[in-house]
Amino acid sequence: MTTDAIKKVHFFLNSKGGVGKSHCAVLLMQYYLSQGTPVRAFDADAVSATFSSFTALNVTRIPLMADDLINPCQFDAMLEPILTEDVNFIVDTGPSSFVELNCYFLLNKIPSIIDASGKTLVANIIIAGGALLTQTCNNLEAIVSQMPPQVEIIVWINTHFGPIEHGGKSFEEMEIYKQNKSRIMGLVYLPDWTYTDHRTFGEDVQHMMREGLSFDQVQTSPDFSIMAKNRLRRIQRDVQDKLNLVMP
Repeated sequence: MTTDAIKKVHFFLNSKGGVGKSHCAVLLMQYYLSQGTPVRAFDADAVSATFSSFTALNVTRIPLMADDLINPCQFDAMLEPILTEDVNFIVDTGPSSFVELNCYFLLNKIPSIIDASGKTLVANIIIAGGALLTQTCNNLEAIVSQMPPQVEIIVWINTHFGPIEHGGKSFEEMEIYKQNKSRIMGLVYLPDWTYTDHRTFGEDVQHMMREGLSFDQVQTSPDFSIMAKNRLRRIQRDVQDKLNLVMP
């Protein structure tokens, strides 16, 4: 990845919480850093602060709440550096702020403003398996219909909660994908080891997330065994290989 490429503004957008959104934001942030590419990050989840708990990533928490209500003016403060600084951005949002952020996007024509600034807005959407499949697919359909054509869509396939299939069809065989294929610039299939082998790979990832550690920090932590460090490094390499396919 070259530093003179068009800068991206990644928003993770999901109306449903607990689908792995912050986890994916953490993975993407570490990908940029591993490439030596300038990047800044914001945690715009009004309730949870998962993304900003990863201190090594220097994520800025946006104080959205004022008197128990979301103050949309805080989105203005977040957009200021996004529109003026020549770096990539990653913004993790939460279900508690999803409706407010959507309204802010539409009312203020944020996709057009970001496009006019010379950057590309990327909507990152999680498709989760198991009982979350229907709701996350509906979320994808809603966001694609709301976003103008210049907005790129990246879909993260998260099998942590179970296989992603319906009626024997994989995601790429489903109508939701076929109908929106032209808008989706890439699919990121997360390693399914955390589901198929939750007692090793799955527990390792959960431990790393609970402690708010980066992959590099895990390698120097005495709290992880040699084998756990090896498994997490394998996951990191797997994710980076897959992101190389969708990130110019």
